[in-house]
Amino acid sequence: MTRWILFHCLLLLVPQAGACDLDDARLVRDENRAVYYRIEPVPLESGRHFTMRFQFCREGRALELKRFKLDASMPAHGHGMNYRASSRRTGAGAYSVEGMLFHMPGQWRISVEYAYADNRRQLDIEIEL
Repeated sequence: MTRWILFHCLLLLVPQAGACDLDDARLVRDENRAVYYRIEPVPLESGRHFTMRFQFCREGRALELKRFKLDASMPAHGHGMNYRASSRRTGAGAYSVEGMLFHMPGQWRISVEYAYADNRRQLDIEIEL
């Protein structure tokens, strides 16, 4: 009986420990990794703060990162955001970047640098505002 209870308690923990999903998120593939991101609120508007939420996954499981860094720029104009956003870890392989603001319409590039184990990667997301 004790083993049965322990087994079922462990089953309840499995999705939380290795969950890799972000509801209503966009998916970007990076080799054998999946990066999900969501923007809040939508639609994006020029001059309005927004938040980006990320989930980093590998083989359907959350990918624990050693480093996470995000920056945004307008390549056509050669400048970035006027505001410094703040990022924080929110769970296994999950990060939130708050206080982002695109101060003008046009093509924006969000560059995400991340590292795990002995690997370092950069991922670019293009957004038209």
